[in-house]
Amino acid sequence: MDPVLPDYGGACVTGLAPALVGAQPVDWLPDPVAGAEAVVLLVLDGLGWEAIATHADDMPTLRSLEGRAITTVVPSTTASALTSIATGLAPSQHGLVGYRMRVDGSVLNVLPWRTDKGKGPDPFLVQRHDAFLGR
Repeated sequence: MDPVLPDYGGACVTGLAPALVGAQPVDWLPDPVAGAEAVVLLVLDGLGWEAIATHADDMPTLRSLEGRAITTVVPSTTASALTSIATGLAPSQHGLVGYRMRVDGSVLNVLPWRTDKGKGPDPFLVQRHDAFLGR
């Protein structure tokens, strides 16, 4: 099977925040979402479109929802993808490309936001992009 590449200009997690706040119209949002006044974004980390299709009988509620496959980012780590969902930016733009990164002489574990010395730094010092375009 060929790898799935991110579609940064199309149906990709990077387009969710801009589409949901109305900053970037897209044609791939399901109709109920596109016309909604409010939306709950449920992220099931690691559960991809193919897994839902393969196990549809085990997930009748998810199977019944409207929508289509969209791509994730590269690298597709939780830290990178969640930051891309929130900011609308690719990992190369927002800077969180993995679970751990060097910050001020320490190693920051991004998910619990802690360093090997304890509490992590102010998040704005590491990632300076507003979530959901500041809305």
